[in-house]
Amino acid sequence: GAIGAIAVEPKEIEHSDAKYRTKRDAEDKRGGRLFVGTARGLYYTDNRGIDWIESKEVHGSPIGGIVINPYDTDQVFLFEGWTTLDDEIEPLLATGESLASERRVWVSQDRGENFKEVKYEKTKGYRRVYSLVIDPIEPSTLYLGAHSGAYKSTNSGKSWKRLDDPKGAKSGVRDTERGDGCRGIDLSADGKTLVGVFVDGEDNTLPFVSDTKRHRWEPIGEGLPRRAAGGGGGRWNRGGGNNNNEYAFPRFLATDASEVPQILLGQLSGQRLGLYRGTVAEEKKELKATWEVICANPSGEGDTNFKFDMGWTRGPFRVRAIDISPAAWGKQSIWISTTETVLVGNPRANGFPYTSQSWKDITTKGVGGGEGERTSATTKGLQANDIKSFTSSGSYRAAGTSDNGIIESFDGGKNWSRAQNPEQFSTNIEALAAFEDRQTMVLAATRLPAFRGADERTVLSAKSLLNKNNSDEWVAIGGGRQNLSGLPSDSIRKIAPNPHAAGQVALALSSGVYWTINVVGIKDGDGGSWQEITKGSGIAGADIADLVFDPSNGETLWAAARGKKAGIWRGEYSNKKWKWSQVESVKNAERVGKLAVWKHNDATMIALTLAPAGRDQAEILLSRNGSEEFSSLWSTAQAEEYVKAPWLELKGARENLAFTAITARGDDLFVSLGDLQAKRGLGVFRLKVLGNGQAIVQPYNGTGPGEIQQRLATVLSVIGSGANSTLYAALPGAGLAKRTLDDFIASAKIAKTE
Repeated sequence: GAIGAIAVEPKEIEHSDAKYRTKRDAEDKRGGRLFVGTARGLYYTDNRGIDWIESKEVHGSPIGGIVINPYDTDQVFLFEGWTTLDDEIEPLLATGESLASERRVWVSQDRGENFKEVKYEKTKGYRRVYSLVIDPIEPSTLYLGAHSGAYKSTNSGKSWKRLDDPKGAKSGVRDTERGDGCRGIDLSADGKTLVGVFVDGEDNTLPFVSDTKRHRWEPIGEGLPRRAAGGGGGRWNRGGGNNNNEYAFPRFLATDASEVPQILLGQLSGQRLGLYRGTVAEEKKELKATWEVICANPSGEGDTNFKFDMGWTRGPFRVRAIDISPAAWGKQSIWISTTETVLVGNPRANGFPYTSQSWKDITTKGVGGGEGERTSATTKGLQANDIKSFTSSGSYRAAGTSDNGIIESFDGGKNWSRAQNPEQFSTNIEALAAFEDRQTMVLAATRLPAFRGADERTVLSAKSLLNKNNSDEWVAIGGGRQNLSGLPSDSIRKIAPNPHAAGQVALALSSGVYWTINVVGIKDGDGGSWQEITKGSGIAGADIADLVFDPSNGETLWAAARGKKAGIWRGEYSNKKWKWSQVESVKNAERVGKLAVWKHNDATMIALTLAPAGRDQAEILLSRNGSEEFSSLWSTAQAEEYVKAPWLELKGARENLAFTAITARGDDLFVSLGDLQAKRGLGVFRLKVLGNGQAIVQPYNGTGPGEIQQRLATVLSVIGSGANSTLYAALPGAGLAKRTLDDFIASAKIAKTE
């Protein structure tokens, strides 16, 4: 989970792929107008969000930033494009570059009522803009920092001229995934000095300054952390691994024109991550900057002097966005977003930046814990974990994230612990399961992401919950380099404890099904091992997408398999052997998705999600009894009858629409529908399954303040029973949401079986 951007004044605030730029026209005496830039256009409201108006001119455009001229609030500027510089999260946003747009800006002279397209570069191609700044002395002068370079306008954005690159920097841009050119630009309070970060001919990111008259760039990066020792002579290098350093989004700190110029620079990758402050001075008619680290991880090597509380965050201290509080606020403050934390700094605090008063985490607050420590933290609403797995047992809750380890709750989800990682170098949690076996046990499968290194082995770890905090020790019980306890290090898709037999656990791997009858013995070193139970069967070596024990019979397993014989398989245990048979075949193995297996009216109900492929749309197959044939219950085409979304009209949107999560309870089936690749969805639906193979459908997003904001779930789970039942939804980039199951409100339509 990562907070992508932050802004304090009328500036940018990034929330998610769906809504990630906002700005309020705070200076307008006619009443504040709030603008929201989304991945698909711009909206504004004049009554604090009660009614929203869409800008027709920019419909479908990814709005990367909104700038209102503080000297003439009728002028509104938009720039497009959104991608990422961060090598940690870039692989999770494979479509980021597709959200970048043409080399253009949008200009309004009437408070955003109408916009006119202005191209700053006629060259075709999807490139993003990083920043647009207005000259405080000459408000009709604008500067633009973009992939293709730095630009200047002297007529309020009506036309643009490209500034010369720094000597040795790239001319223009290459069509690369991460982009080149200018990584951001800013202007000093007196309007005399520009600062920009440029990518040079050797892919180095360097900060430069220039006066606004000659536009002659001078390097000021000497003294910033360089490449690790022995890594190419210490030359500057672009990010992407190997402890290289990458910088972006420079900001001038001083708001008083009489002060010595200071520049803030965030580091996105490299050996010493953090926030840097450069003090600029002239030496022998050349501008130089003296750099110092003013914010870094308090527990990081070499940066132990920092004393502030980082909440539950344990990820790398990447500075992804910077902003400065406006002069009207009085005391100046620095706002930054790190891997998933928003910090506010007071540069005038005694002992800045090392004292505890220097920086404050505003995203979490501590609860519990003894003196000098904090065992738990509760969110203030800004956490944005990319959750891949979720589990519960009693009052215990755990969520596994794709890049921040495991967060846990020991009081039913009221408070959550700081993140932890069973494996030292892996924060990517593939699967989780909690269950009762003499005491509560938790199993976690961790895997080093491909972008973190070549060693992608999965390790299965376990712990017993002896304390009501996250201090219990994790023990590796399978996989890894040594294939511990007979378990290979292949990806683990699902951990399935047997609810009918203590100690039995089955695992869905990318290479088959494994199980043990003594998981406690493996953890405690008292015996036990993992055995492949699909070997020699029709699904030997298959990629098992999902796995569930039959709710009525602990000697029956249901598996969703991909491979030559893709489909639903039933495993039956008899005479100390597992025998597998296929109960439903799927022609295209890539369509096989998630299983829901549950008991209703003494029958085993089975549902399988199928992904879209070619002309085949996504659908749900249902069997009302394990021995009964499967039929199509619902499809994506039918879902559009209940929820409308403008983005469905975009090219290719319907083809990627899929069921992203599924769970069931009684005669209720809960599903989420959306496009995981583009991080957008139609929300959660509640299907009341009827005895004739049909379903009554209720959109389950909620209304008003209780509406689910990110309409895409990767995990759905029902906890509790009867009136105490709660539906949990894991939302990409928006953390966990929950809803108490209320009475079913029937839709006017019944989904017909196709």
